[in-house]
Amino acid sequence: MMSEEKVEKVDDSSKRKKILAWFLDLLKGALVGLSSNIPGGSGGTTALIVGIYDRLINAVASLIKHFKESFLILLPIGIGVIGGFAATIKPMELAMGNIPFGISCVFVGLILGTSPILINKVKGPVKISGIIPFIIGLGLMIGLCFVPGMAQFDLSKVTVGAIFMTLAMGIVASFALIIPGVSGAMLLFVFGFYNPILGVLNDFIKYHNNMGLDVIFIIVFVVGVLVGFFGASKAMKFLLTKYSYQTYMGICGFVLGSIFSIFYPFIVSKDTTGRFVNGLYPSTLNMNMHIVLGVILLVVISVGLFFLTRWAQKKKETSVKEDETR
Repeated sequence: MMSEEKVEKVDDSSKRKKILAWFLDLLKGALVGLSSNIPGGSGGTTALIVGIYDRLINAVASLIKHFKESFLILLPIGIGVIGGFAATIKPMELAMGNIPFGISCVFVGLILGTSPILINKVKGPVKISGIIPFIIGLGLMIGLCFVPGMAQFDLSKVTVGAIFMTLAMGIVASFALIIPGVSGAMLLFVFGFYNPILGVLNDFIKYHNNMGLDVIFIIVFVVGVLVGFFGASKAMKFLLTKYSYQTYMGICGFVLGSIFSIFYPFIVSKDTTGRFVNGLYPSTLNMNMHIVLGVILLVVISVGLFFLTRWAQKKKETSVKEDETR
């Protein structure tokens, strides 16, 4: 039998691991929030990259049935997402205004560098049943680039139409947290809602010119995000349970397509959705330096994360084998 001292040591070690895991989930949630604020970036992709995607989907889908357990899983992630998004509004505004190509390369580097995680989900022979959802996901993300941006929404006053569209746009934005590869920020750009809602958030946080109006639209938008988030989570849990291979192949298509959508403005030398207020290559650097900076960031981040991800996977596999032999 274990002595009381050994039992206490085991309990202390368990508590420390739980506390560390809580803060790690908080950090991972912050990264999801950060990526959700990048036009072309996807919160769902980041959740997959940092290893919380499956837990997130299962917890949201089971929230009513297993409330306490699911809530404790979602709490640090949710706090991190909100904190990460809010904390990066100003930095992202500066980055998008000064080094848009560089920040685009950063996110593509994150996707390429962590590709082993996604590829590992679809190991084995390629099947026709997987090729179809892959092509659909790829086609939707590429096709989205050719949809002309709509007129900007008017959020200067509360109307039935403005409330309804804000709710609908919240639901649309929530898809980015659930479907890897889909960029909520880019969808909002296409629908002409990104700049208006960002203006509301900026006024609420920084200027305080019309707090009552800001609060109304923020609450309605958040409600829309929650409605879409829970609905889409249920659907994704079903798909991952019943059609795991096909679903992950579709996700691969979305993710690959998102790389194209991120670089599309630079490919055609035109910002079709008004993502970059100061143009594709702002005067902070000359065009060649923008490209050099972007390429360096892309290579360093993708190569560094690729080897880090492979190392983490091997370590995890070794740990599983050791557990099996005990």
